[in-house]
Amino acid sequence: MKFRTGDARKFAMGAAAGLLAFAAALLPAQGAQAAGSWQFVQQPIPGGYAPGGATILPFSATSAVLTEHTGPCGIGGCWLPEYVWSWNGSAVTAQQASYGYDYPEGRTAGTAPDDLWSFGYPGGIANGGVEHWNGASWTTYGFPSTFSGGTDSIAVTRNEVLTVGTDNTTSVWRPAVGRWAGGAWTVTVLPSPAGKNVHVDAIHQAGPNDIWVVGETQMGNGVTEMYVARFNGTTWTQVAAPALNAPYDLVREQIAGTSTDLWITGKKTKDGCFTSLRFNGTTWTTVPTCDGTEISSVVKYGTTWVANGGSTGLRKWTGTAWSPIASPRTTGTVVSRFTAEPGGAGFWAVGNDATGRFVSRFTGAL
Repeated sequence: MKFRTGDARKFAMGAAAGLLAFAAALLPAQGAQAAGSWQFVQQPIPGGYAPGGATILPFSATSAVLTEHTGPCGIGGCWLPEYVWSWNGSAVTAQQASYGYDYPEGRTAGTAPDDLWSFGYPGGIANGGVEHWNGASWTTYGFPSTFSGGTDSIAVTRNEVLTVGTDNTTSVWRPAVGRWAGGAWTVTVLPSPAGKNVHVDAIHQAGPNDIWVVGETQMGNGVTEMYVARFNGTTWTQVAAPALNAPYDLVREQIAGTSTDLWITGKKTKDGCFTSLRFNGTTWTTVPTCDGTEISSVVKYGTTWVANGGSTGLRKWTGTAWSPIASPRTTGTVVSRFTAEPGGAGFWAVGNDATGRFVSRFTGAL
């Protein structure tokens, strides 16, 4: 059988195309994400102390700060070091310890390893145990006597930090925000129901000039309602949120997301469901989880929302439900802290399992 010149050219081109397609099938797709994995970070605890509660403050894919409250500590608390380490993407380096009132819910905020704020015991003990690290030393900046802050905090810029707490000028717990802008603390009392005690749990920056806080209002007779307030760059306004199946058990509210895709998590209602709220910029959607799954906090990883399920493991949002994903460890993992990395390149989990406590970072495909 003879080929004409044109037929031979077509055959050669077809064969080449087939070889290219076969080779392409053997290679990973361009832009495909590598398989997901956990990187465990070990921070050396000095002898005589036990880990009491690690926190993670990531700044980028190669920079983070780890803090650890240590023990033992007697009933009522005590003054113990809060150890601090810088992480450079592969290893940790110890920084000078901060000395504050040992309390597991103390918060750390900042913009870089040389710009850290440590908030100790909320409630005004020792002025809240407020300290700032400038890369060389810690300096104390106590709260005014009219404010008990440090429950949760964010660093808006290198020169501005916000923390939530309670105004102390009346017998009623009024929600308040403390602001440090380089000279002194200024305190703003937030709008709230008259005569009602309000406890604020979390603060979050959803965008430029868009700050949210969330907590609960004690309505009396053991009934509480969710409290939400928002700052638009000029004014704080209380925001109406959907009524949940009250009364409910407070776990700890958390806020995450943007002005048009915001989650509030951490409520367990009396029917046994963990109920989250999602805001699209206009309306709220209630997302109950009633199968025993705990949804205490969420982070945005790429385009996917990932949830901390506490003792029930990690979950990802499918658009309609929370689906299980691999946890840092497989034996009885309980995640206690969950933090997003700026830019979405990874996220961090702190917790414990049958082998002890862990601090780990996830990257790759879920």
